[in-house]
Amino acid sequence: MTQVRARSVYFGITCVSLGIGYVVYFLGRPGPAIYAIPSIIEHWILVHPVVAEISGQLPSFFHTYAFILLTFIVLGTLSRFNLYLSISLWATVEVLFEVGQHDLINSSIIDIVPGWFERVPVLDISETYFLRGTFDPLDLLAIVIASVCAWLTVQLAQGKGVHHETNN
Repeated sequence: MTQVRARSVYFGITCVSLGIGYVVYFLGRPGPAIYAIPSIIEHWILVHPVVAEISGQLPSFFHTYAFILLTFIVLGTLSRFNLYLSISLWATVEVLFEVGQHDLINSSIIDIVPGWFERVPVLDISETYFLRGTFDPLDLLAIVIASVCAWLTVQLAQGKGVHHETNN
């Protein structure tokens, strides 16, 4: 298959993964846990006890997995090098953000976050993320598993005919 077809497959997997992660947040997390949910509809979020019970590390998994695949297809050539670069980049970022929620570290991070972050969409939640987020070593495990699953996805897709360049 062509690289265009491979990109479409990986993009579809990315969208499904992000969608699942979003649903997990929507049905499994209390309060305004989802960025970009307008406050006017926050009252519609009904936490489902079963989803809340099983949702622990799913958002960390799906976010890492989806962003590895998304970055892989955005980098250009679907090569081994770009796959490993995507995995390394997102595993590192996700681990740093998770560790940044640890009680021994989070207040130090808040001290170095620039004040202008408050005026920038997405960056405006930095303080809340680090101060109200909860460090969970199982999220670190989910990040590692997601990284391996992203690698496996590309390997399996390649075996099913979704080929990419392997000369890097």
